[in-house]
Amino acid sequence: TAGDPLFLLLSGLRWGVRMDDVGYDERDLFLKEKAPAMAAYDAAGHVLEEEPPWAASVQLCVGSAAARRHVTEAFTGCVRRGAALVQYDQNHGGFAPVCYSRGHGHPPGYGRWMVDDTERLFANIRTEGKRINPAFALGVEEPCEYFIPYWETYMGRPYEFFGTGLDPSSERRSVPLFLYVYHEFLPGYGGSNEIDIMHSWAEAIKVARKFINGTLLEIDPGKPAFHLDADGPPTEELRLARDCSLALRSWAGPYLIFGRMLRDPQIRGLRTEHAVMWRDARDSRPLASLPSVDVPLVLQSTWEHDGKIAYVFANWSTREQELQFNPEPYSQKGPRYSLLFRAGARQSLLNHAPLPREVRIKIPPLSAALVEQRTEP
Repeated sequence: TAGDPLFLLLSGLRWGVRMDDVGYDERDLFLKEKAPAMAAYDAAGHVLEEEPPWAASVQLCVGSAAARRHVTEAFTGCVRRGAALVQYDQNHGGFAPVCYSRGHGHPPGYGRWMVDDTERLFANIRTEGKRINPAFALGVEEPCEYFIPYWETYMGRPYEFFGTGLDPSSERRSVPLFLYVYHEFLPGYGGSNEIDIMHSWAEAIKVARKFINGTLLEIDPGKPAFHLDADGPPTEELRLARDCSLALRSWAGPYLIFGRMLRDPQIRGLRTEHAVMWRDARDSRPLASLPSVDVPLVLQSTWEHDGKIAYVFANWSTREQELQFNPEPYSQKGPRYSLLFRAGARQSLLNHAPLPREVRIKIPPLSAALVEQRTEP
């Protein structure tokens, strides 16, 4: 809409050579005219090519000056066309493909050059982008701690329970480790990919998990749960997304955008629902053999910002949920504390005395909530 910043995504070090749905095919021309100076080559001298569903592409070599110049020009071209944020997509965390070409000026094979030239590329993009628009921001798909100084944001998937699904090595419980260590240094947003569990409320669980993990929300308006122009009342999933978004724009924002993630206190009374790992259509394993997880109906996280503590909650179920937790002082110095409960426009003082041993709260259905803990003189 008018006045909103434009956000575009570019496929990092991938040069698209064929898109059948739009009649685009320049593979042969690229391999003949541009590949020797720009493409990454394997040890056998073959160009690195990929054919994902969205577009066949050739991987570029970050050690090639011509490739870095092309990628920089692509990003700055987006900025000239009005983009305030451009995402370095597809190359997760700033990944650079190995290259064995001897014509690019780098040692063949793996080496420090891959990191150094990636830094050079990001520095060039930022310098040229901000010369055009001082508010230009660079993003990336999936974060990497080494390149934090070059990015303003990232797109991640801190809502998964198991991983990608098809790869057996990904069948593991995931934890938001990057957020726990680096959240206050690099804000991020959650992608719109499928969550990796099979559950009728998977979209609501994903919204709640993004929210409590301190990432800005992203929803897919192409899905039935999030049709923004549909007639009638909003779906339950959209109601939860709206409530979480309003919380992020108000009382939860300082913690979930700028705060530092803490270890959670002991929580009791959490009801759960059983969910099985999502299975790809090509996966023939019976459901009974798939890993499973008990998902709490209320998801929770704990944050510190500006000397205050926040216990953050998201109830993705359609019923009010009651739970109890043991607040902790963390780095706060008493002796007196105030505990303020917030949910929507409601707020109430829970405690104004020494830190209680237990706090009992009721979380409204399909809503975000927070208990803010402050010390008092």
